Amino acid sequence: MYKRLAVLFLACAVISNHKVNGDTDGLLILGRKVAIFRACMAYLVAEHPSVPPAYMKKCCEVVTMKPKIDMQTILNYCNKNERENLRMQNLLRLQPFCEMHHYPPPAARRPHPPPSHQAEAGELEAVV
Repeated sequence: MYKRLAVLFLACAVISNHKVNGDTDGLLILGRKVAIFRACMAYLVAEHPSVPPAYMKKCCEVVTMKPKIDMQTILNYCNKNERENLRMQNLLRLQPFCEMHHYPPPAARRPHPPPSHQAEAGELEAVV
């Protein structure tokens, strides 16, 4: 009986190996969670977000910061109130979307002006 329980416990420990070591890792994860909530709030609260997170550059910068933290770990640190108010599926989708690097194209630039030199009258007549 105890051997089966020990094997079951060991299997659960191996399957759910989300690393949380000591106070510093916990504080790092909590800090990252707050930063993600601030930067990505428009994406996290919408039922069907119209703006992908890659278009919110600050959001993706926070999500892909080093050291890399899995979104499931961030979800594990969410309290009941956060879980009720935010769309947790959107939180879990953040990392894959941001890692695609599909940033919006840069703003359009004004076209270059035409060359300033004018063809001389003699050149125009020679062409005609």
